[in-house]
Amino acid sequence: MNAKILIVEDESIIALNIKEILMSFGYIVVGIAANSEKAFHLVETKKPDLILMDITLQDREDGIVLAEKISERISVPIVFLTANDKNQTIDKAITVKPYGYILKPFKDVELKTTIEIALKTFSENKTLTGKLNEINSEITSLQSKFSLEIKSKMRFVKLKHGYIFDNNEATLLLAGKEILLNHKEKKLIQLLV
Repeated sequence: MNAKILIVEDESIIALNIKEILMSFGYIVVGIAANSEKAFHLVETKKPDLILMDITLQDREDGIVLAEKISERISVPIVFLTANDKNQTIDKAITVKPYGYILKPFKDVELKTTIEIALKTFSENKTLTGKLNEINSEITSLQSKFSLEIKSKMRFVKLKHGYIFDNNEATLLLAGKEILLNHKEKKLIQLLV
């Protein structure tokens, strides 16, 4: 399956060049967005498998902030494409947990390699997350079952000589038949068990 890629880049010549490169590698470019409004629209309508995100967009919009907002809505790998190599920008970008950071100008093979690694890593993370969810569900089920068993054991307390005390009903049973107890006797047995 060819991956669907969204390009978020405000410089149209660069965006079209990236589109050509991606198409030559067999990727499907689902759109080009120069601002956050169009990017959100394309993310929601085209469901890309990966987003190539410039850090500085039209009207000085911040691509890192946009990536963070997109990540809050859907789970999709994002690779930053930027000419910005300042440590402060890189540190800010890292907080969004991108799947790559490519500096412009880049080589075609560098772009392809980064995309392939990002797609593979994202797929593996998704598989691991699914397995973790299954394990968590199983643990929750076992905890619930264990809790019921404990409550059941706490409800019926086995005493000597075949007697059983039902904590919920405050009744003493012998061979399945209730033994009548007065209020003080019931309270005493409850305290002792």
